[in-house]
Amino acid sequence: MMKLLVALALVAVSLSPAAASAGGLRKLKQPGCVSPSYHFEEGPTGSVCVNDCQCDGMRVCSEFGFCEGTARVAAAVEKKEEETVKQPGCVSPSYHFEEGPTGSVCVNDCQCDGMRVCSEFGFCEGTARVAAAVEKKEERR
Repeated sequence: MMKLLVALALVAVSLSPAAASAGGLRKLKQPGCVSPSYHFEEGPTGSVCVNDCQCDGMRVCSEFGFCEGTARVAAAVEKKEEETVKQPGCVSPSYHFEEGPTGSVCVNDCQCDGMRVCSEFGFCEGTARVAAAVEKKEERR
């Protein structure tokens, strides 16, 4: 019942004149959120969304506030699981990777800074480089 009320509220807002002039609930495509390996558990929201990051895999958030399209492909999921195995040499206090351009989205540990690792959901998590390691590296330059 709650899901139905939320869905109806989202549809009502998306059909309002103010929402129509502002482009409705649909946001521009979110970088990194629409890919075969992107994982988002839609179950709790019942596929109700506000942007593409709330939809699984290649699914996008429709103008009506519901996820539509094809989710992750099984082969892409298996490949991602293989790639998330720890990468030698990438997980250390002195390892540097600029996460800013990717927004901490990753497919393996080498795309995460310092001691951070790539989670099963494709985002860097953990502790980045410690200040001492950063300072020491800068002194060597």
